[in-house]
Amino acid sequence: QPISTNQEFGVAFLKAIELGADLLEMDVRETKDSVLVIMHDDKVDRTTNGTGRVAEMTLAEIKALDAGSWFGDDFKGVKVPTFREVLAAIRGKALPDIYFKAGDPARLIAVLEEENLLGKVTLYCGNWDLMQRTLRLAPEGFFLRPTSPGGRQGLPIVLEKFDPQIVNINWHEFSEGVIQDIHVAGKKSFLNAMQRDTDFVRNLMIETLPDYLQSDHLDLLVPELRQRGLHR
Repeated sequence: QPISTNQEFGVAFLKAIELGADLLEMDVRETKDSVLVIMHDDKVDRTTNGTGRVAEMTLAEIKALDAGSWFGDDFKGVKVPTFREVLAAIRGKALPDIYFKAGDPARLIAVLEEENLLGKVTLYCGNWDLMQRTLRLAPEGFFLRPTSPGGRQGLPIVLEKFDPQIVNINWHEFSEGVIQDIHVAGKKSFLNAMQRDTDFVRNLMIETLPDYLQSDHLDLLVPELRQRGLHR
């Protein structure tokens, strides 16, 4: 259920905070008129009542869409939030984990500077070129968490290329060994259980003692972590 009936955007982020999330992954893209918004796909088709590519739509066009009805009647009228709106909604409650999918790195950095978040947030980019371009503009601006390609096998590659503070490992490539290797390298481990977020996978991941664990089911994960004394 929504946190409040008058919350027009950011409902999922606020619910995650209520459930105990410390870090909130958010997919950031840029509109045609240069505004950063939160949208997973490059098109609005799947999660709104509209059609079109985010990069070819203005903010006004995106704000006119219903981004909640696809999930349930209780969420009818929920709007696509801008990056700034989400940062304001979660301020002081949790930190953003930015998945920068498309846009101008300078614009992303400018928003974070204005919000006094530069140097305090994690950054993920599936596109390594975009990550490098962003990093060049703000070398000390982010805690990087690139994915190790192939899990343990790709760890030397990602360490040499980025020397990141955090290494992301996807659910089908994690093991106790790769977590140990990441820690021996002096880095933090980030395990992603999303898309395969079953009780079995979550429990296996918990047993490897990662520094971060990403889940689709915080309502199940957080109580289990607290029962084991792994979350406040």
